Amino acid sequence: MLSRSSLHLLIALSYRPSRLRQSGSGFTLLEILIVSVGLGILAALAFPSYMGAVDKAHYAEAKSQMGCLARELQGFRLENGHFPDDVNRNIRPVGINCFYTQASGQVPFDSRYDYDVSPGANCYVQIVFLGKNNEKEAPHAGTRRYPQAGLYDYSEVSSGADDLVYSLGVNPFDLPC
Repeated sequence: MLSRSSLHLLIALSYRPSRLRQSGSGFTLLEILIVSVGLGILAALAFPSYMGAVDKAHYAEAKSQMGCLARELQGFRLENGHFPDDVNRNIRPVGINCFYTQASGQVPFDSRYDYDVSPGANCYVQIVFLGKNNEKEAPHAGTRRYPQAGLYDYSEVSSGADDLVYSLGVNPFDLPC
């Protein structure tokens, strides 16, 4: 905050007698300072909202990509009688084209996807988007955290987590995984 004496000094420096003015269309130093401070305050208020909207757009893109991958995995299973084998993070499963890797530059936040398969009785498949922090907080498929098919936000379960989980559900029919 400006002290009273500093404010008086700024006002005195910005005051120009009319006889020294070439034209009456210029701005005083005080006017420029007030506008600059006002713009700074508006920018400080608007920036977090803007970044929140950008993050929401990135997560919406990840949800769209996960939906594409889930549909392709289900199609693969219908054609081949089983899901592709489990692979490490950021590696495309064999026979799947809709799996974006970090190197493609198309994954939001330059993050990664993880395709998990838990074979055996009651096969369970999930796709995990590692989120903005690019770390996996969601449990491995072996835990069968989400037995119902659908898209889940793991941040609702664990504070600080930002993973999205697309579960294809638990297979109750003992079909091969």
